[in-house]
Amino acid sequence: MFALEHNWSFVVHLADGSQREYLIPAGYQFDGASVPAILQRIFGASGYSAFGLHIAAALEHDFLCEIGAGGSVWLRRQFSGSLPAKISSRDTHAHFARRLREDGVRPGQAAVMAAAVKWFGPRWKL
Repeated sequence: MFALEHNWSFVVHLADGSQREYLIPAGYQFDGASVPAILQRIFGASGYSAFGLHIAAALEHDFLCEIGAGGSVWLRRQFSGSLPAKISSRDTHAHFARRLREDGVRPGQAAVMAAAVKWFGPRWKL
């Protein structure tokens, strides 16, 4: 488990061409990349771990997924009960894929991670 020491801000580019800015408060806890055990056993030595170049993408994805799910008690308290606007799960997963590429994750690894999130990641309705 990881926890932010400082606030973290980022921008999400949505499919409709607009963008949204988010702020993740210091103290937010996240698990890094949730790599299924089978992938860890198969690809563990090749960089498929909870921490690495993909950590910012994982942080932002976890935060957006938590907002999509309604947020934890802790997170709702940080925003005085009013969470930031949620975006679609599709935009959330696309942001993860974009961040992987921007942060220099190897193309093959980024493709596998993005596909895993796209196919097996959480979904919610707006």
